[in-house]
Amino acid sequence: MTVQRSILRKRILLTGAAGGIGSAFFRSTAEQYTFRLADINTTSLGEIVPEAHEVIALDVANLEACQHACSNIDVVIHLAADANPDADFYQSLFHNNIQGTYNIFRAAKDQRCQRVIFASSAQVFAGYPVDVQAHPESPLRPMNMYGVSKCFGEAVASYFAHAEGLSSIAIRIGAYDVRRDPSNPLRRDPNPRYLSG
Repeated sequence: MTVQRSILRKRILLTGAAGGIGSAFFRSTAEQYTFRLADINTTSLGEIVPEAHEVIALDVANLEACQHACSNIDVVIHLAADANPDADFYQSLFHNNIQGTYNIFRAAKDQRCQRVIFASSAQVFAGYPVDVQAHPESPLRPMNMYGVSKCFGEAVASYFAHAEGLSSIAIRIGAYDVRRDPSNPLRRDPNPRYLSG
């Protein structure tokens, strides 16, 4: 029964698998799915991954590499991004958050994946006054280029869902404090604009 159960498990590509959210998600669901864990730096993944799962180095800015990563995958959970709200657009956000997001959706569609789950951010609403509660129907109002990159990702998800028929889900993450990490910008500067959504 165990062999049959592992054959029937969904194959998940988890980008950004070495990050705080990715590694926590993997630890909590490793027994339910067969994972292909992908990150630009896989050093920390080798220590936590049982043999039933695969680890690959992946630069999401490389479309050919994304095509290979999405091969024989059912669902892509796309967490790979530079999550720093102060990240430089040309040095990081363009390649990691803009080009990388498009590449993952394009590759998922080309490789016949069933769905992409995109990690967006509450930063898409950070431009609203603190006394205004944004809703899913509210116009997007980012306050930094990181937020803009997440608006782009949501638009890419919508395009692939409606124009190309790829089931796409965008989840707006408000905050995630990895192991109470003192280097986390949210811990250093708990600005309500960064935490609201």
